[in-house]
Amino acid sequence: MQYYSNSKSNPSVPDDELFNRIRNSKATISEALAYYEALQTYLLKDPIGDPRYSLIVDQLTVVETILSGIEGALPPKSPPPGREAEFDVSSPEKRNSLERTLRQKSLAEIEAEIIAAATSDNPKLALTKLAAENNAAYSVIQELAKTLLYDRGLGTRYDMDKADYEQCISKIRDLELTIEDPGEKAWKFQSLARDYRRSQKELRESYCKSLIAQHLTEPLTNQEFIDQHGSVREWLVRGWIPKSSLVLLHAQGGIGKTLFVQHLIKHIAMGVDWSEYAINKQGGVLYIQSDTSPLNTIESLKQAGVTPDLPIRFHTDWQIDYTAAMYKWVNKYRPVLVVIDSLTSVSRYSTISENDIEYARPLLYMGDIAREFGCSFIFIHHSNSSNQARGTKGLRNAVDEVWRLEPIDHKDPTNPERLLAMEKSRSRMPMRYRMKLNDDDFSWECLGQENAAGEIEEQNTSARWLIVNHLKKNSGVRFTACDLAYAANVPEATVRRELPGLYREGLINREPNPNYRNGKAEAKHFYLY
Repeated sequence: MQYYSNSKSNPSVPDDELFNRIRNSKATISEALAYYEALQTYLLKDPIGDPRYSLIVDQLTVVETILSGIEGALPPKSPPPGREAEFDVSSPEKRNSLERTLRQKSLAEIEAEIIAAATSDNPKLALTKLAAENNAAYSVIQELAKTLLYDRGLGTRYDMDKADYEQCISKIRDLELTIEDPGEKAWKFQSLARDYRRSQKELRESYCKSLIAQHLTEPLTNQEFIDQHGSVREWLVRGWIPKSSLVLLHAQGGIGKTLFVQHLIKHIAMGVDWSEYAINKQGGVLYIQSDTSPLNTIESLKQAGVTPDLPIRFHTDWQIDYTAAMYKWVNKYRPVLVVIDSLTSVSRYSTISENDIEYARPLLYMGDIAREFGCSFIFIHHSNSSNQARGTKGLRNAVDEVWRLEPIDHKDPTNPERLLAMEKSRSRMPMRYRMKLNDDDFSWECLGQENAAGEIEEQNTSARWLIVNHLKKNSGVRFTACDLAYAANVPEATVRRELPGLYREGLINREPNPNYRNGKAEAKHFYLY
């Protein structure tokens, strides 16, 4: 490790320029020691409320690790009890004895030992033992190993940096999925950062990027892709909530977003269709409610007709960092829907600003859980003054569906009608719906689609129900518009007018007719459920 001149006394804290020079071996030992002491002095003042606290702790960890690898830079630590004799090199005789032991090995022998350790099953452990046996800093042995592997053409086959990276990512994943106590998780994460001579922020960035890349596989053929994922979309609530999806519902306070989600919870737990929107899979619901009091939740669910025997589990203290607990609960109880109300309340102990892209990271973890267990998530969130989802745009990017709920008449709070706008959807055409909240039982009625002029689109409700119901009864069977009109006893002109809208809403499926292109069939599409 080489250091350069330009010493600097009494450095300020934090000093990113000096810290980067120390980390990149471009500072003097005196500069590194001075900065190390300045960081320690700062932390002795116990400035936990200072927003720079975490940054300075990370810097102190890195600087201490670097100085520990330089012989004599830091005062020696006390030897373990009962092993004082092993660490006693105070007398000239013992120092000379240690030096003679090291000189007994030839350069070729040392290089051979390093190569063997670096190419073993656990190179980090083997190199650590080798460093201890030869009274050398691990960082020195590691750099020698990298140089030797590169010089001998083994750098690609035995990539130590990659091995460290993969091992570190595996340890972080274990922390995220197995440690339920956030304090213990943070403690172990700090230790991990020290072990790998990285800051906590650098480790988190690497882990986030690994999550993005972890599903990268070889490209599939068209048939392989269909076989792996299926050719028909699966729904939890037909046209609204796809299976294994993440939904973000945002609104201003007091608009009714919680009541709307409780309406969906009731229908899913009971397995009862919501008007023409089928509940394709009845199942349990895990309800994380930390945005309002338990009594308010109990009362609103009771008014909505949710009985105690329905398969709903509640938790009021879960926080967004409790990834391991969420994974355990979903694995144990296998809910078809997880509701988190609200994203703000479960993040109240987070040190990350909601405007930071890092704020969206936990949603990526929830996406992994959703795909592994086939459940869907609804995150209830608040809108900003511009009526957009509050916080980083990373939230919108991390989910599959984004819904916005707002009043029809902002000046009349007693008006029960609402506008639900599907701002983003990966499963169907985004649309705007006119909704109505019934105060007597807290149920919601979909009055129809709203056009750009704010008017409800004219639809033949009875014909739509007959078409969807007939296709549902004959699930998997393909019909042309003409066949469907005859089978459902609906005029063909009405069927042809309603089918495109039903398909755009995700209420039915559509497949191209292969015989249409070669002129052997008049029907362009088949329709099915």
